[in-house]
Amino acid sequence: MSKLWKIGIHTEVEGWVAIPAPHAGHVPRTEAPARPDSGTATMLAMQVQWQQAEQTAADLLNEARVMQEEILAQALWDAQVRQQQGYAEGYQRGYENGMAAAALQGDQLVEQRLQQALEVVKVAQQTRERMLAATGSGLSKVVMRVVEILLRRELTVAPANIESMVTALLQQVRDATRVEVHVSSNDYQAAVAAYPSWQSAKLGTWEVAVVPDAGVSTGGCQVFSEAGRLDATIETQLERMQEVLNQYFAEEGTSLAGRVLFDSVAAP
Repeated sequence: MSKLWKIGIHTEVEGWVAIPAPHAGHVPRTEAPARPDSGTATMLAMQVQWQQAEQTAADLLNEARVMQEEILAQALWDAQVRQQQGYAEGYQRGYENGMAAAALQGDQLVEQRLQQALEVVKVAQQTRERMLAATGSGLSKVVMRVVEILLRRELTVAPANIESMVTALLQQVRDATRVEVHVSSNDYQAAVAAYPSWQSAKLGTWEVAVVPDAGVSTGGCQVFSEAGRLDATIETQLERMQEVLNQYFAEEGTSLAGRVLFDSVAAP
């Protein structure tokens, strides 16, 4: 049975990805906004809820500060009234006692409002965590769908560097006696143009055959030899990305991964 290598993205797991750099000077075509899917809608709903919780907490703290100022102002006024009424002897003691009592009352009020604000934020955070947990692997699927759309769109205006991609793969089949390079019909001319450099590089003793393959999508390639198949198709690259993303979500936790997507959706 032939061996199968999946060439994905560079991670701690050996693999390959060829994602082209954005084309200089290119301005992407503006498209009508698509209807948000369930994952994006969930993130937007969570953003609204979180903003409401933050506003509620801010209102509570502001209310506490205002009331504290009012309590202290009233205490000062009472002290001044007592002075004006002729209680000169006990004025200083009354003033100090009144201000101390007012400060204590104000501090207690601030602490109470602070605890209420923290509880609002805590409940909102717990709700968001539950919603993120409920979406499960759907988060990674949403991210990967966005990556796939952007990648394929970029490949239509900035073709992948087939020459360098295939050169990297050919170095792994040096011991083969015959090699076939399968590319999309859209990349066939680029592969034919690169053929002399592959042959002159003498990476092996084989002859290189370039084959247009309808089963290979634009921007990817496959290299066949008696040793097996090296797969650098876009589909395989996306599968490898999905595996890495799933592993990241599992290690970092749904909350962290969800927060990254949550913030990206909320960004203007």
